[in-house]
Formats: sequence, C-alpha cells, structure tokens
Amino acid sequence: MPASPHRLARTFLSLAAVVALVLPVALALTTGWIEVHYTPWGEQPIADPTPLENWVALALAYLVWAPLVFVGLVAAFDRLGHQYMPVDRDRRPTDVGPVSIDRGDHRVLHIRNLGDCKREQII
Repeated sequence: MPASPHRLARTFLSLAAVVALVLPVALALTTGWIEVHYTPWGEQPIADPTPLENWVALALAYLVWAPLVFVGLVAAFDRLGHQYMPVDRDRRPTDVGPVSIDRGDHRVLHIRNLGDCKREQII
C-alpha cells in the first residue's frame, strides 16, 4: 500500500522543520562562534572559551527563530489541507443542540444555539 502524497509531504515538512530548528546551533558550532569542550570524568573542567554574549545572542536568536519555523510549519500544513485533531478525541458535532449545565446550586442553565451565534438563556 503506497503512502499518500499528503502524508509524504507532511513527513518531509516535519523533518525540514527539525533541520531548520537545529540549523542555527550547527552553524554556530561549525563556524567556531560557539565552542563546546568536554572533559573526561574526574578531571578538572576547563573554563568556557565562549563569551557569555555569544550564548545570549544564540538564545535570543532562538526566541525569534523557533516561532518563525513553527508558524511556517503550521502554514505549510494548512496549505496541504491538514487540520490537527488529537487522536483520542472525536470531531466536534456541527449542530450542538440543547445543552444543560448543572451549576452546583441546583439551578440548570439551558442554552440553545440559534445558528446565527446568538444564545438564549433561560434560568
């Protein structure tokens, strides 16, 4: 059974978003702008050679970059026609009908949906 094109596109977009999220750290590490040194267990750790300003700049860049990647991913999913719905929940019915809510003080509030977003309350 071949996978649908929409499923393949969603998988590709998800992987592209993960790569896009990792990209700033990968660039910072490969260019030497951020240096990470590991010391073996039991040895005295060396001082961090990366200035604090570089770490702060990377964190601030992520505060902008991560939401942009997320918005792009959601926009691409929307463009594909994919609407997120939790797995453990059924779709909401379009016509709700009468609803009664017990308020705890033995009063029942009846709400009737009139179709044009107006609600009538009877106490």
